[in-house]
Amino acid sequence: EIVVFGGIVRDADDHETVGDVWTFSIEDRVWKKRERLGGTAPGPLAGHAAAVLDENLVVHGGAAPAGLSDATYALSLATYGWTAVAAPTRPAARDFHAVCASGGRVLAWGGVDDDGSVWVLDDGAWTEETSAAFPYASGRAGTVRPDGSLVAVGGFGVRAGAATYSADVFVRGASGGAFQKATVVGETPPGRCFPTLAALPGGSVLVFGGYRRV
Repeated sequence: EIVVFGGIVRDADDHETVGDVWTFSIEDRVWKKRERLGGTAPGPLAGHAAAVLDENLVVHGGAAPAGLSDATYALSLATYGWTAVAAPTRPAARDFHAVCASGGRVLAWGGVDDDGSVWVLDDGAWTEETSAAFPYASGRAGTVRPDGSLVAVGGFGVRAGAATYSADVFVRGASGGAFQKATVVGETPPGRCFPTLAALPGGSVLVFGGYRRV
């Protein structure tokens, strides 16, 4: 199934930030709204980041109607009940960042006005992983390959007062450590921010869409 949480819904000239949960069955081609079954829900969010860890959808950050959030929540995919992750140390409030799950942990990076730091959520506690940091770029997307390694692509920055869009590829091994810039052979897609990445069974990564100002 595909799980969808939150976002912005537009209606004519107005819009609304929502906090509902929907699932889509690939086999049956059916959408189903999931009603909250207990717990503390994050409420309406947009620009948040999420990843599936074990049987939970871990959600961090995002833009709530009252402002940016730094909170972390876990949605049980078995019961659709929410749990607030009470981590005293956590990444700063942000939106439009990336979250990926690998090796039983959740990694978070990026976001608008972030400093390029990488954070790890392990057993309910966030810690900054300084050895994993890589050059800052807002809107850099990430995905996890079947072998557990992480791939990050793209991003947006400002150099000499002008917008720059990256096509760089960074890879972090399944055992952890720093992100390494990959040497790309052949044609390179135009730089972009906020693309969608999907890891394919054979280890390749599909890059779709994104934004760049021309």
